[in-house]
Amino acid sequence: MLVLVPAVASAEPLSLVTGPGYEPFADPDLPHGGVATRVVRAAFAAAGREVTVSYMPWKRGYRATLAGEFAATYPYVHTPERARKLRYSQPIVETKAKAWVLEGHSLAVSEPRQLDGTTACLPDGYAPSSATAAAYADGAIERLSPGSMRACFRLLRRGRVDFVETNRPVMIASASAVFRDLDGIRPLPFVLEKNALHLVAPRSAAAAQDVIDTFNRGLEKLKASGRYDGMLDTYLAE
Repeated sequence: MLVLVPAVASAEPLSLVTGPGYEPFADPDLPHGGVATRVVRAAFAAAGREVTVSYMPWKRGYRATLAGEFAATYPYVHTPERARKLRYSQPIVETKAKAWVLEGHSLAVSEPRQLDGTTACLPDGYAPSSATAAAYADGAIERLSPGSMRACFRLLRRGRVDFVETNRPVMIASASAVFRDLDGIRPLPFVLEKNALHLVAPRSAAAAQDVIDTFNRGLEKLKASGRYDGMLDTYLAE
């Protein structure tokens, strides 16, 4: 008797790549490889697709994905430049970018445009928010770009920068390694940008849309089952 096996079940595992040091979303030493990795693996599993996940430096993994060495990479925010080269999934997780300052800092601003003349920290490779991108580009805000978010918070602690641009989950994960007490850090009273982190696949790959569609189907199943909210847990709360 002929038995028909669904193509998705017999397909080779999809090769995915992400990077280190982006706590709590992606790092090989984090539980489940980070929150984003946990969601990505679970979404593909819910859609019936096996995946393998590699970790390598962010720029290298990004270039390798564009070159077709991996089916997709994550987690990335949307930018016009990236969108010309990549197809985007539904959000893995949504966050809010804020400007984090020392509690005793004299910086008194109520909106992003008042940040002109300050010095900010946003690591190399991190996309700026829509509220700060132009100011960084024209020098209205000086941007320091070390290799990690922890380095940014070390600069903040030393008074080398006025604020660090990131979301609350990353702030907690990174600043906790630098500050003894997070009560010494506060966000300025506005949101720089509402962000979404995505799985992305290269437009040049014939199967790119199928990869994205498969992930999206699995993600919807996770949300419908209630498992998605449990994976994010309270430490992603804004």
